[in-house]
Amino acid sequence: WTKILSTIFGSTLVATGFVLSLYMILLGVGSAIGGKIASLSRKPLKIFGFFEILIGILVIFTPYLFNTVKELSFKTSNILPAFLSFIILSPIIVLMGTTFPIFLKARREKFENYSKEIGIVYGLNLLGGSLGSLFGGFLFLPVLGIKKALFLSGFLDIFAGILALIFERYYSLKEKEEKATEKFPEEKKAILVAFFGGIASLALEVAWIRCLSLFIGSSTYAFTLLVSSFILGLFFGSTFLSKMGDRKEELFPYLSEIHLCFSSTALSVFLISVPFFYINIIKLTGAKFLTLNFFLFLFLFLIFLFPTSLMGFALPLAIKAGTRGKGLSKSAGLIYASSSLGSSLGAILASLILIPNFGLKTTFFFAFISSLMASLIASIKKFNFKILSVTILLWVLWSLKILPWDWRILTAGYYAYAPIYAKNISNQPLGSRNLILKENLPFGELKEDFKKPEFLGTKLLFLKDGLFAQVAVVEEKGIRSLLINGKADASNGLEDMRTQLLLGHLPSLLLDRIKGDACVIGLGSGVTAGAVSTYNFDEIYVIEIEKEVLKASFFFKEENLEFYKDKRVKILIKDARKEIFRLDKKFTLITSEPSNLWMSGTSSLFTYEFFKEIYKKLEEDGIFCQWLHLYQISFVDVKIFLKTINSVFPYLLLYADGEDLLVLASKKEIILRPLNWLLRAKENENLKYQFGRVGFLNLSDFAKNFIMDERGLQFLIKNEKIHRDDLPILEYSAAKYLGFDFSREILKELIGAGKRGGKIYLKDFGYIE
Repeated sequence: WTKILSTIFGSTLVATGFVLSLYMILLGVGSAIGGKIASLSRKPLKIFGFFEILIGILVIFTPYLFNTVKELSFKTSNILPAFLSFIILSPIIVLMGTTFPIFLKARREKFENYSKEIGIVYGLNLLGGSLGSLFGGFLFLPVLGIKKALFLSGFLDIFAGILALIFERYYSLKEKEEKATEKFPEEKKAILVAFFGGIASLALEVAWIRCLSLFIGSSTYAFTLLVSSFILGLFFGSTFLSKMGDRKEELFPYLSEIHLCFSSTALSVFLISVPFFYINIIKLTGAKFLTLNFFLFLFLFLIFLFPTSLMGFALPLAIKAGTRGKGLSKSAGLIYASSSLGSSLGAILASLILIPNFGLKTTFFFAFISSLMASLIASIKKFNFKILSVTILLWVLWSLKILPWDWRILTAGYYAYAPIYAKNISNQPLGSRNLILKENLPFGELKEDFKKPEFLGTKLLFLKDGLFAQVAVVEEKGIRSLLINGKADASNGLEDMRTQLLLGHLPSLLLDRIKGDACVIGLGSGVTAGAVSTYNFDEIYVIEIEKEVLKASFFFKEENLEFYKDKRVKILIKDARKEIFRLDKKFTLITSEPSNLWMSGTSSLFTYEFFKEIYKKLEEDGIFCQWLHLYQISFVDVKIFLKTINSVFPYLLLYADGEDLLVLASKKEIILRPLNWLLRAKENENLKYQFGRVGFLNLSDFAKNFIMDERGLQFLIKNEKIHRDDLPILEYSAAKYLGFDFSREILKELIGAGKRGGKIYLKDFGYIE
């Protein structure tokens, strides 16, 4: 559902937040309803079976219903799609919520062992959730795609329901559950404890995952491992610790100690040392996909185990503490519902308010306060001040920076350097095709006015946890870098500057005429937008999803020419995929540099459906420029990408900039006219200066990097698959090569195919052999 909704909302994070919040809220509603149903039934397993079958049938229909919502979403804001998605999902999730208390009643034997029984039911459900996440993320979605994976999920629900109906024939309760005729004050106390405990648990999960993503990356596999290991820890606590609740006479003091969050604080401090272990796991496994992810999952499970075990134990204990011999099912449903509602609130507050506005440490502190509230509500009289004192001491040491929380570690982006740690980097030289020119004329102009760096060390210029990512600007030996989740996405270094400038200048130079409007997808440092602004376009749209990136671009004002002051520039802080579908206008130039393919959600900007919409938004003589990294992906990934974009655009031209590939796509043949380039360089002083700065001094420096047109693709992509919204192949396949750099080998293959495709002619100036 998260994957299918990301194509509707345009953002994986928005889709994840929507599904998670809706899921927890409606699970709570369903649980309260399920508790009442269970209390009235002598055949709870039969009801459970019918509900599971109904859930499965409804799930199978969801892809078709969401296709209708998807069509509507292109013409509206997110409000209508969100409402329709709510209508589609709410009955299914409410039914899911009812199944826990209903099945719990069927499993219950005697009240003396109630905590153990709850733990087994809740624990096995969590184990299924962990395995479902692993199989879904590593097998079902990559192999089957979204629609078929949902079909499989629905059939598994139906199978579970059929099993329940088969076993129900051999089992039913002799009598209905007796109603509680008087109020039970411990029930209210347990409901409140579960509520605040739920807030703390999900706030911590969101914060831990956000923090760990800075170290191990935000690929779909990394996210799957984080969620699965967290849930597996809950399973261990629920299944193996819950029986301890049956040995205690006074449960609330025991519950109070569990919620005192010492482990949560300790783990939050410990997170800063995770990179050391992560780097050694990469070295140990050589970054091989299966072994790397196996050991990474084991490591994540171990660091989560202690705090999540306590979280998993807390709910069965709260249910036992808040119930008694009469009205068990109803009380269990209400307490579970309260926990789910608290979890929803914790997730919303952490992801949408606390992290973007106050940062990770504040979010951890909020979770600690929520746990403290749960602990105090559970037992004020027998409150454990020793545990609280140790926790407060940890917070004081952390606040005084005696315990580490170093920005250098938080912004280092270790996952981006996995090929270096694994020693999977080729020493093969970068190649190019042979350029034959009649005359090699001057192109760029080198000015010796560069300032020497005043500071040769490393300093932090900007650091902010945004809604979608952590954004930082770090200067090291005079080189300023823009870091997104620790990975350098832009800088004023020579190689990055060349790529950023080419994304703006290259498609502009290849246009027959500069006219109409332009669009830049992905702001970064703003250098590309600045390059586009040097041409006489009527309007220039710049689309960026993370508002903190715009603030960070101000640190590159010399390089980006302060493009944001240009009256023609319209900056849209929105999701590019969603916005491109909504914009009712056409562009002469569209240039796109999203983040790496293996970043979760980014691949939606590389799908057949997205390119088809780009095609519609492009003028007949317009040019679309798409960036692709050649490092940390495989040659097959590159071919799938080329097959996808060529399935939409008949004419392509590939330009190699070191380890980066720029693909120029058009509705008509792209003709290389060097005379136009030279004339535009004369008219555009910024172009001359910027090209001179990055080494394009002569025509040959610039022109030699064209490596292939559409004719060469026939030797590469004939039998390749297409990357689609429903089957996002590249999001899963590219992430398997996070620890490898095959860029030079890939470039060699592309050059070879380009040569087989024939010469590339430069009108009136020569050709590329």
